[in-house]
Amino acid sequence: MTEHEHDNHIVNHFLESDNELPIYVIYQQLKGYPNEIDNMRLICLHCKSDHNQRVAMEYLYAVGLLEELHDVIAKNRTSIHKKNRTAALAYQLMYDRKNLSNKQVKPKMIRQSIKEINRIEAEADDDIFPILKDLLHIYCYFDMHQYGKLVYIMIVLR
Repeated sequence: MTEHEHDNHIVNHFLESDNELPIYVIYQQLKGYPNEIDNMRLICLHCKSDHNQRVAMEYLYAVGLLEELHDVIAKNRTSIHKKNRTAALAYQLMYDRKNLSNKQVKPKMIRQSIKEINRIEAEADDDIFPILKDLLHIYCYFDMHQYGKLVYIMIVLR
């Protein structure tokens, strides 16, 4: 089986299956192959499980596929699962930040982002949102050049 056939088999199996494998399992199978990112993009855009949709946002953000991230955020904003809606709000703020040039970033906008992220209430068993919240705080304080607050966050997080 060629590399391309291997990729296609994995992607087709995922897309046609009624029981989705976790995205991290698919990633391990596609990792290192020439079309890894394109295939993972397809997987992320077509996954159905609530957990996979949250992981899809993480993957798309991490590899810089912002257009696709925007699509998955939109899908998750209307999810019946609160964890997905909460993650979508956090990734929307991260997406918005990535789409602004340094000249467009204004302190008022950054303070508004901090207020928005602090307003979001996560479920008690949501172990990912606190990490996203901390990451957004770090981004915001860095953008405002408030490095003392960054140091405080780093000390509190340890």
